[in-house]
Amino acid sequence: MFYLLHGPDELGSAEFLADLKDKLGDPATVSLNTALLDGKSMVLPELRSICGTMPFLAPQRLVIVEGWLTKLLGKGEGSDDEAEAGSSASAKETLAAIAEYLPTLPDTTLLVFVEKRTIPERNPVLKAAAG
Repeated sequence: MFYLLHGPDELGSAEFLADLKDKLGDPATVSLNTALLDGKSMVLPELRSICGTMPFLAPQRLVIVEGWLTKLLGKGEGSDDEAEAGSSASAKETLAAIAEYLPTLPDTTLLVFVEKRTIPERNPVLKAAAG
């Protein structure tokens, strides 16, 4: 299962993540099974590897990716050079590959994309979340 939290409501995103962690059980076990990833340096094979890792002494693991989708759109915070995000064609290909991967996400993984900016409706990951 995956979630896409986007938009300027950082408090709402933080509350959602806190509630999600509470539902996963013992805080010590949740901590062991939580991966917080920086979207500025994220690549799809890394996401697949981390999401495919089995949880330790728990039924599920939590993977939180911050700012990756907006980086791919060339609008990432702190990105002075849009070329850093890659060409728009490769960014579109990566977004399409992410959307294609999401239905195959292991049942043992909860994936949460956290974006400080609003994602456009045409984004394939947003369409996958809505569908």
